[in-house]
Amino acid sequence: MESISRTVLNRRCSFRVLMCALIVTILLLAPLAFPQQGNEKTFASSGDAVLALYNAVKSNDQQALQFSVPMQEASSIPETM
Repeated sequence: MESISRTVLNRRCSFRVLMCALIVTILLLAPLAFPQQGNEKTFASSGDAVLALYNAVKSNDQQALQFSVPMQEASSIPETM
């Protein structure tokens, strides 16, 4: 009888540890799941987005380029001029 109660207690403890680990994981990953920020421009199609990027590069529109390519990715784009 005593071994059965120990087994039940061990299972409860394991379940609590598992649930705590799951909650911590969800809390740590939650910020990654937020949608895009409100100041980002959206396009009806990928073609429209490419055209806007092309026009921004062609006219050297730094403000449009800043919103088109996030700063982390912009540092990996080689300068052509």
